Parts: sequence; structure tokens; C-alpha cells
Amino acid sequence: MRGQRRVRVWVYVCLAAATVAVGAAPARADDPQAAIAKQKEAASLLAQGEYAEALAVIDEGLQLAPERLQLLELKASTLLELRDFEGALAAYEAFLAAKPKGANKRAAQRIVNNLAPVRTTAIDLTVTGATADQPASVYLDTKSLGVFCVAAPTCHRGIMPGDYKIIVERPGHKKSSERVSITKGQTLTLERTLVENPSPLTVAVAGGDGVAVTVTLDGKPLDAPPQALAVDAGDHTLEVAAPGHATERQSFAAHLGAPVELAVTLRPLLAVAINVADAEVLLDDAPVARQDDALVIPAGAVTLTVRAPGYVTQQVEVPAERPAGYRLDVTLAPAPAPLTIDGAPAGATVAVDGHVAARLPLVEPLMLAQGDHTIEVRAAHRASFRTEVQVDRDAPLHLEVATMPSTRRTWTWVAAAGTGAALVSWGAFGALALQRSSSFDDRAVEAGVTPTDATLRSLSDQGHAYAVVSDVSLVLTLAGAGAATWLYLHEGRGASRGEITAVVAPGAVGVQGTF
Repeated sequence: MRGQRRVRVWVYVCLAAATVAVGAAPARADDPQAAIAKQKEAASLLAQGEYAEALAVIDEGLQLAPERLQLLELKASTLLELRDFEGALAAYEAFLAAKPKGANKRAAQRIVNNLAPVRTTAIDLTVTGATADQPASVYLDTKSLGVFCVAAPTCHRGIMPGDYKIIVERPGHKKSSERVSITKGQTLTLERTLVENPSPLTVAVAGGDGVAVTVTLDGKPLDAPPQALAVDAGDHTLEVAAPGHATERQSFAAHLGAPVELAVTLRPLLAVAINVADAEVLLDDAPVARQDDALVIPAGAVTLTVRAPGYVTQQVEVPAERPAGYRLDVTLAPAPAPLTIDGAPAGATVAVDGHVAARLPLVEPLMLAQGDHTIEVRAAHRASFRTEVQVDRDAPLHLEVATMPSTRRTWTWVAAAGTGAALVSWGAFGALALQRSSSFDDRAVEAGVTPTDATLRSLSDQGHAYAVVSDVSLVLTLAGAGAATWLYLHEGRGASRGEITAVVAPGAVGVQGTF
């Protein structure tokens, strides 16, 4: 077919050139010789089937000699051969406008008349998904004649009535080919969707040396890697499984036949037992995946972080070489609760379970291990504060000491001393009063002593004064004894008060105690 077209074009071109050379009027040209050279070059390209290159050379020749009849007719016949009916019609009309003569004019006129249906007959083809960046190329009958039109996504071209083979191609898609019939005076509307080419898939698996590897693609088993196969366009999921290793999953998209290369590294499973069910295991601050109650970790030595609310975070070293049956056992210790204290005097000591733990004010919170504890705050000459607390979480605690009464008995001792002094005074002045009373009695019976005797009167006055002082001292002694007794029973005997609470409330700690 292609060879027959080449012969037909070559014969047609030669005949056209010969007849035009005989019957045509001389063409005006800026550079006739160069235009003739372009004409010969184009004829040679047409003989070789290089239509697109020939058209480019013809256009170059027409720029040198715009009205050269041989070039105008050669362009028109080439476009007609390429099924560019609209272009051929316009080219033949341009040829006629250049005023050819004789048989060439009549032949061109017949062709124009035959091409007239192109004005009312067309094909309108839409290729779904085609864009200006990724258009579809449309061919008539054969690709050797060049592109008929470009769909981005639609192409609309005038066409001669008849039967044609429509070929649609787009990069990365399977070629579409079908036969259509074009009816005179009508537009054939077509919409086509091209199927993307399958993509070559290559899978390489590393790790898991010596173990059987199972590969599945979208749930369908494949041969053991390494392997290469073709996958349809779209989204896919690849799974690689091996005993003692984590199942690796990779999702990928295949499009436009582009190669897809997947590299899968098998990661060994590490059996683990942790005393806290909801403990979290981290590697480089990222959670470690789990599978079948085992950890999915990379090969080689790693450092894992194990943590859980209410427990002390633990760093665990995993060696690079792990013998068969290697297992990771982790026991997390309950985290302590930080305790802060306010309200107690500076210098007071804090005892936990009977042992001095800190001196106030605290430089940093006092850490209480989880469990039951007795907290006691002691200060010199003050009543101690004592409470019990049950810690079952690591939430912060705060102890507010409301009061620590003094244990001093100053006024008791003052009252006792005063009472003692009054007692001594009572005894001393009572004795003096009795002594003066005895001397008075002895003086009163002496001969010649009258009631107006000066000595007798002096002894009477002194005895009376001493008796008054003794009586007053007795009253003071009794009052002082009562006051001292009351002070002894009340002074320095007050109880300390305070309260311990959880700073973070939602179920963090349980607090109980005596305040």
C-alpha cells in the first residue's frame, strides 16, 4: 500500500511538473533558481514517503516564489495525499487563484469540485483524558501519512465521505483502531477512552536470608522474588511475608506504562513481654509497629523506649545479634508522685515513713514512691504535723500546712514561779506575825506594862502588818496555783492542721489521712 502511494505520488508529481512546465505562464519570483531547487528537493522527499518534510520544503520554496505554480500544485497534491482535505481544498484554490492554464487548470477545478463536500462533512473526535500537555494523535488509514489531527481532548476536521480506518494514539496508552463510515453532509461524532499501558513491575526483597518469602499483589500470590511482571494501570498493594519477619506492605500507583521498581526490606519480629498492658514502645521517638504480639524493628542494634502512664520510662538496648528464641522482657516500675509543701516554717524537716527526707523550703519536689506513706513535718518548739497518704499514680501532690502551734509553756512557768514566791511570802510573813504575837503576849504580862506601853504597841502594829501580808500572800498563792494548773493543762498542747491534695485530679491519686 505504502509503495503504491509513493509511485502514485511520484508519477503525479512528474506529470504535473511536465504539464505545468509546458502550459503555465512564467512565475514571478524573487529567487527562481532557489525555488526550483526546493521543488526538486520536495519531489525527492515525496518519492521517499517523507510527506511532512516535503511540505516544509515546499513552504520554504513558496516563501522564495509565492506564485510559482509548480510549488502551489505540488503542495495541494501532497495535502490531498495526506488526507488533509481541508488543506488540500485551500491549496487548490490558491493554485487556481495564481491563474494556471489549460489542462492543469481544468484538473485543479475538477479536484476543487470533488473536495467541495469537505465544507459540510466532518469528523468530531473526543479522546477522554487527553490534554494540551498530553494530547492524542489521530491518523487516517495509516500512520505513514502523518497525523490527521491532534485531540486535546477534541479534534474537529473536515473530511471526504467514505470509509476510513481511524487510529488514535496517546503516549502511555494502548493504541485504538477502528473503521468508520463518513456520510456526506454530516458530522460523525465520536468519543473514545484509551486504556493506559501496563507498567513493568520489578520487586527486590532484602533481608530474611534463608527464609521462604511469599509475595502477593492485590491479594493474588506471585512467584518468589526477584521477579519482573506487568501490572495494569491503577493503584495496587504489594505484600511480602516471611516466617519470623513482619509482613511488609507497599502501596503504589502504575500509570502510562512507566516502570515501577519496589525495594522491600524484611524486618525481623522481636517477641516482647511488658508488665503493663498499655505500654508504648518507641524507636527514635516514633511508635514501634506490632504484629502477632511481637515488635517490628529493623535489623541491627537499636535502643527502644518503653513508657506507660504512671510508670517510670525505661530505655532498653536490643543487640544486633539475637540468638534463636531471643525475647525482650520489660518490667516498668511505678512512677513516683512529686510532693510540694507550703505553710510550714523555714527550717522544718519532712520525714517520710519515719526517715528525714528533706528540709523546708524544698529546693525541688519530694518524690513519693507509689504505695502507702506517713508524712510528718517537724519544727522546733512546734507541734508536728502528721498525715498518711496512699499514692497509686504519678500525679503531683501538694501539702498545705495550715498551722503548727507552739509547744512552749512560758506562762505556765511564770505562773508557777509567782505562785512559789507567794507561797514563800505567806509562810515567812505568817511566821513573823506569830512571832510578834508571842512577843506581845509576853510583854503584856510583865509588871508595870500598861496598854499604852510603846513597845507593846509596836509589837501589836508589827504583828498586824505581818498578818495582813501573810493573808494576801495566801490569796496570791491560791490564785497562782489555779492559774498555773490551767496553763499547764492548755498552754503548748494545740494540734497541727493541714491538707494534702492531688494537683492533677482525674483519677491520678487516692488521698487519705488524718489532718
